[in-house]
Amino acid sequence: MKHKIVFNNCYGGFGLSDAAITWLEQNAREEIRSFLANKRNEIITSAMSLYGQSVESILSYSLQYDFNETGIQRHDVDLVRVVEALGSDASGLCSDLAIREIEGNTYRIGEYDGNETVILPEEDSYVTIEE
Repeated sequence: MKHKIVFNNCYGGFGLSDAAITWLEQNAREEIRSFLANKRNEIITSAMSLYGQSVESILSYSLQYDFNETGIQRHDVDLVRVVEALGSDASGLCSDLAIREIEGNTYRIGEYDGNETVILPEEDSYVTIEE
């Protein structure tokens, strides 16, 4: 079985644009929309205690980068759909998001200075997609 994996294809780091976040909030399944709503609330709560930064600037920046480490796997169908739908407009400030199609259901993301690669089992350790 084939799967599509989203990764960052440049130095800088994985991130989604504001347009991609908006697209997901409007088009993704409920699980993803809830994740984004919860993150939004966490960020607003944290931002209110910070001095000298607007809630809007912190919110935008944080939502763009929360996909990297928390909540949503790189093979998530809605994440793949937003990158396919928006193309380069889905990429955040320091990102160039790309999709790699793989055979099978195991992979891991390798990263060096934000530049990522999709690594298959025969290349290293890996993630197994639960079907």
